[in-house]
Amino acid sequence: MKKNSISCWNCGNNVKNFFFCEHCKKIQKPIEHDPFQLFSLPYEFNIDIEKLEADFFNLQHKLHPDKFINANENEKLFSGIHSGNLNQSYHLLVDPISRAGILLKILINYDLKEKTVNDKILLFEIMELEEEKENLQQKKDALIFYKKIMGLIDDEIKTINNKFKEENYLEAAKIHTKLTYLKKIKNDFKKVEIEL
Repeated sequence: MKKNSISCWNCGNNVKNFFFCEHCKKIQKPIEHDPFQLFSLPYEFNIDIEKLEADFFNLQHKLHPDKFINANENEKLFSGIHSGNLNQSYHLLVDPISRAGILLKILINYDLKEKTVNDKILLFEIMELEEEKENLQQKKDALIFYKKIMGLIDDEIKTINNKFKEENYLEAAKIHTKLTYLKKIKNDFKKVEIEL
């Protein structure tokens, strides 16, 4: 985990922990971090979700604002920020598509929002899926299509995992782009409230 030497705001001693001073035990001022750093995870796509969940609940228990009701204003503020950061980071890491995006940003400074998709094969494939979705009329067809999208997402997640293992980050970025589109199609189903 890459962290600079930081001093405790309360006692001035060096702090090695994001959250509490080892000397005076005071909650610390939040510092800039990425979700992997926050949970002391290696920069790898494949993570232990059960351990992440256990760490999340353990940290939330220690940092929850309710624990700092009688603390000073700084500690109350820090607790609220840490708690929010933990929630956001946990949800970003649990979702494999957002996790891949974060990892690509860290490893190769890749940001999908800044990229124009110029892969014509991918665009054609997504347009076909969008058209198929628009033409659905019966509930059973919608269920079949939804399962198809979920299957495509699962397949691409397996592929992107392999690309990360191979350190082939440019291919991982292409797959992430496709996954982002597939996730949007999946989420559109929820918006129109098709009962599956």
